[in-house]
Formats: sequence, C-alpha cells, structure tokens
Amino acid sequence: MNDAFAVHVKTVHIKRLEVIMTKFSERLKELRQERGLKQREMAEICGLKLRGYQCYEYAASCPDFEGLVFLADYFDVSTDYLLGRTDCREVKRTNP
Repeated sequence: MNDAFAVHVKTVHIKRLEVIMTKFSERLKELRQERGLKQREMAEICGLKLRGYQCYEYAASCPDFEGLVFLADYFDVSTDYLLGRTDCREVKRTNP
C-alpha cells in the first residue's frame, strides 16, 4: 500500500468516525429528552460523573462497548440506531 493511499484511507476512516460520534451524541440527547431526564440523572443512571456523560452528548468521547450496550438496552433501541447506522429504533431480539 503506498503512502498516499494509506493517508486517504485514514482520512476517510477519521471522517466516518466523526459522523458516527455526531449522530450518536444527537440521538443520545434526543432519547434522554424524550424521557424527560436531565444530564445529571443520566450520568447517575450510567454510573458516570456528569462531565463524563456530557462528553457523550457533546461528541467529545464515546462509551466503551459495555456502555453502548447499556444505553441501547436502557432506551430499548439497537446499537445500530444509537450509532446512526439505521433510522429504525426497533430492537430485533432473539432468544439466547
């Protein structure tokens, strides 16, 4: 792989992550507001400090895998919905 191609791939990847983080923060805020919760309340629910939760909504950071699954389960949406990969909130559950 030549250097120009590697830089291009990295640039595309970074832009895609920025889009995902922006969509995640928008959807998280929307879901929280639909439930009538304040950021402080969501931080407590998630076991985070207020600033840690705010970083999610401001697209400054994102949860780890376990945190993402927790949020999806809490709001009864799919992780794909939270990440902006689908506009369908419905969770398709299978019996384990």
